[in-house]
This record gives sequence, C-alpha cells and structure tokens, in this order.
Amino acid sequence: QLQNYVALYIHAGKGSPAIGTPLTIDLGAKKDLIWGPSRLNIAVSSNMQTIHLRIALHPNIVASENIATIRKFYVYINNLYSPDMYENSLCSTNCYFPFENGWIKTPSTRGNMPPPNAGYTVFDYRIPEAKAKVLLEKIRLTSDYQVGHVLVYDMTTKDSMGRYFFTPTQKTYQDFRDDWNPVETLKVLTGHIPEGSQLTILGSAIRTSSSLLLHVDLSQYATSEGLTTEETLSKLMFDNNGFLTYRAH
Repeated sequence: QLQNYVALYIHAGKGSPAIGTPLTIDLGAKKDLIWGPSRLNIAVSSNMQTIHLRIALHPNIVASENIATIRKFYVYINNLYSPDMYENSLCSTNCYFPFENGWIKTPSTRGNMPPPNAGYTVFDYRIPEAKAKVLLEKIRLTSDYQVGHVLVYDMTTKDSMGRYFFTPTQKTYQDFRDDWNPVETLKVLTGHIPEGSQLTILGSAIRTSSSLLLHVDLSQYATSEGLTTEETLSKLMFDNNGFLTYRAH
C-alpha cells in the first residue's frame, strides 16, 4: 500500500519538525526513486559542467580578510556568499562552495615596476555550474562588485556576445596617467550612460590598471540613429570617455 511513498527523516534547525517526525513525499505512479532527488533539484550528475570563474579582490579586502592562501579564499567565499549558515567552524566537509580547484595569483612586485593586475589578488576557481551561477549572482548584487572592489568573470563561455575589451586612447591615458586603477576605470566606463538606457555589467576582469574586460547586457541600451547597439556603445565610449572598444574573442 505504501510502495509509491518515501519517508524522509529530517532536522533542519529551529522551527523544523521534531527529530523523528516523518515527511512523506507522494511519488504517484513513479516507482523509480531516482525521480525524487531529480524532482527536488538535488540530484548530482557526473556529467555536470565545471565553470571557470576568475575573481579579483581589491588589496584592502585581501588585507582586512587576511587572504594570503587559497584556503583563506575558500573560507572568505563561503562566509560571504554561501546560501548556507555556519554555526560551527567552516571547513572542507561542511562548505557550500568546495575547498578545491582554486588557484591564487598574488601581485608580487618586480623591482620598480608596478604590481601586476593593478595590485589585485586574482583567483581562478573551477566549480560545478549550478554553484557557479549562485556565486556569480551573489557577487553581482554586492556593492563591492558595483564599485570594482570585487571583479568576477566567467572564463568558460566562448560566446563573444556582449563581451568587450575597453582601453583608453593614448591621449586619455597620458592625461590621467597617475590616476588609473580598476575602480576609476569602471567608474569612467559606467558614468556616461544615455538617458533611458541601462548598461548591466554581468562580469568584469582586469587587463591593466586602465583597461577592463567587461561582459555587458545591451538589451536595454539605447541606439543612435543609423547605428547598431554595439556601434552606439563604441561611439559613446570614444566621444564621452576617450576609450576604444574591442570585441573580446
């Protein structure tokens, strides 16, 4: 009589049913129990795609959070962006974002040369697609991302749609030679949006202190007469900001 039912015993913290209280899920005529986890969106596939995210952190964040090793990066990512709450010490066995497949690039100085990546610490992080989407979305919603203190870019997608490399003209660069950094560069690129338009930044990565690689959504970007959206963007970036626009491939 109960052949089409599964009983799950759960304890989800405060306010949940007492331990031992059964929660019954009706599988109807489906007798394949694999259907249950799949329907609940908790099934794990061995063929799940891995996404390569490149995350750059401002020197002030690295200093305040003491992110000197890749393990400290895992702790930082989980504490700040994980949908889970941690009552005990965070470790590799209770984390949401995995403690693996990360690589750290510290901006070590080279004599009198400026540090690479404008002094930002860069992390290459490869995680399952579903969790990568969660991390991307949560980072994009933060003020640190919006002002350029945290940059994140999906390195996996080869589609160049909406992906552009912005760099100042030689004159623009020389006029503000000592002022360039990713925060100021992002401020310039997003500071002159046509009235009624939106330029949504879906991803950002450092090329140099004055040049950024941006993944943008142009669906709500106004066009000039006789020009495509992309041509309008390129023209306004040059006329208003003194920046050149290139498609990223």
